[in-house]
Amino acid sequence: MSYKRKEISFFPVYKEMGESMLLISDEQIGKIMKIAINYAFSGKDETEAESNDLVIKVLCKSLFNDIDRHKESYEEKCEINKYNRYKRTAYEKDEDPLSFEEWKSRQNEETGGGTDESEISGTTVSLQESFKERQRDVLRRLSGNY
Repeated sequence: MSYKRKEISFFPVYKEMGESMLLISDEQIGKIMKIAINYAFSGKDETEAESNDLVIKVLCKSLFNDIDRHKESYEEKCEINKYNRYKRTAYEKDEDPLSFEEWKSRQNEETGGGTDESEISGTTVSLQESFKERQRDVLRRLSGNY
């Protein structure tokens, strides 16, 4: 799926995943979380590079599906909020707002109907930089050098 990745402030670890993680070692959980955090912020699947452990691979794939589902849900909520903002503005101007489908169609026409690949790669790079900066900040705080 090609879509503009929006930055999220968290990703879910559902109960089923948590129960599965309770059955594996702390080292495996650490690797899974490292891979999942990187995937959530950059979109890169580094499972193969990080581990040959089948348990880690299976749980990572399941967690990636949860992350993708969460991001899609977040994007849908953002779109609905944009539409609600549009409707509120239309009512304030005493205009009849378009239906959601008509509004969405016009939005696609105005943006060319798709997402610019440069927007996606630029967003990914900025998310990676943001993530790395957060990592450095946490490490500085843990080491007492802040």
